[in-house]
Amino acid sequence: MSYVEYYAKQYNKTVRDMDQPLLVSRPKKKIQKGGKPMEGPLYLLPELCTLTGLTDEVRADFHVMKDIAIHTRITPDKRNDTLQTFINTLNKNEKVQKDMKGWGLSYDKTLLKLEGRVMPPEKIWQRSGSYNYKPQDADWGKEMRGQQLISCVPMQNWLFIFPQRNSPQAQDFLQALVRVGPPMGMNINKPIMCEIPDDRTDNYLRTMREQMNDKTQMVVCLLSSQRKDRYDAIKKFCCVDHPVPSQVIVSRTLNKKQMLMSVATKIALQLNCKLGGELWAVEIPLKSMMVVGIDCYHDSATKGQSIGGVIASMNNSLTRWYSRCTFQHSGQELIDGLKVCLQAALKKFYELNSNLPDRVIFYRDGVGDGQLGAVVEHEIPQVLDTFKNLGADYKPKVAWIVVKKRINT
Repeated sequence: MSYVEYYAKQYNKTVRDMDQPLLVSRPKKKIQKGGKPMEGPLYLLPELCTLTGLTDEVRADFHVMKDIAIHTRITPDKRNDTLQTFINTLNKNEKVQKDMKGWGLSYDKTLLKLEGRVMPPEKIWQRSGSYNYKPQDADWGKEMRGQQLISCVPMQNWLFIFPQRNSPQAQDFLQALVRVGPPMGMNINKPIMCEIPDDRTDNYLRTMREQMNDKTQMVVCLLSSQRKDRYDAIKKFCCVDHPVPSQVIVSRTLNKKQMLMSVATKIALQLNCKLGGELWAVEIPLKSMMVVGIDCYHDSATKGQSIGGVIASMNNSLTRWYSRCTFQHSGQELIDGLKVCLQAALKKFYELNSNLPDRVIFYRDGVGDGQLGAVVEHEIPQVLDTFKNLGADYKPKVAWIVVKKRINT
């Protein structure tokens, strides 16, 4: 049976273009049909396909995204009203009630009410003092204006790369950046201005190779458009080929001059943080505590190779961190690699504080539902053994938290 005959018989669809190529979809192993893995690729007729999702242009349109958010980000009270209307409709429909009674089901007239606890908002601490903010907004940008950051790293030697057509935007941004820096305690020197003919990826990479040296602290690249391949190439160069902190800015972010000072402030915070500065902190009642974050990435393209990442706090305010990663090929090797990372983090903590932490809190990400047992039975005991290597008497209090994003509530 041909595709034309199949769609006509099965879906009553008439295929008009007999010369169109087929789209090939290769399903992942986890996609199953009827409990069995799907065999071979799937072939689709472009004529009968419909594009889904949002284009980059639509995502960049603030007004469109704001209208979409009205339907996708429903407030709790509106969700309550919708559910209440649904329940009322079911309860008033005699046919539905008859069927539900046969199943032994019923709905209350009102939703269940629970007493919730509202946590008090945390105070934000900076060098010049502390302040409160509105927890409903989850933003303290306005409150921190004019407040000095906890610690700042002077930007003395940095590159600013931008296309020729974006030169006016680059100049305006630089002036705004120099203005917002000092009130926060940041000393921002004039950068090496690198104007390139156009925004081709090769121009950015070539300029970085020519201008960067061992004293370069930061590379800031202004892009005329949002292209993932160009962004990835710049980040790969700055992370792998010539490790140096980097900041990528899309030109449309700088288009609104009335918002330029606010944008420059937020970018200045990112620059200081990437250089190792401390922005703000919250009050941490527990002292001599280390917070450890662990995540794992499993790369199917490299035949099962796994990358484990570990970060660990180095001070009481949780504003300075040690990081390390490990590349492994099996589950056991990954655990061994994580043990090495944790041991190095504890030694660094001792080097900076002259003592080991009394409490260690682990946040473990990258764990699937089927791996929870392995974490409890193998990973946690292995990690706890790491403490023994630092001394038989060293027994800190430990909390292990598995972080999961795919949940239903």
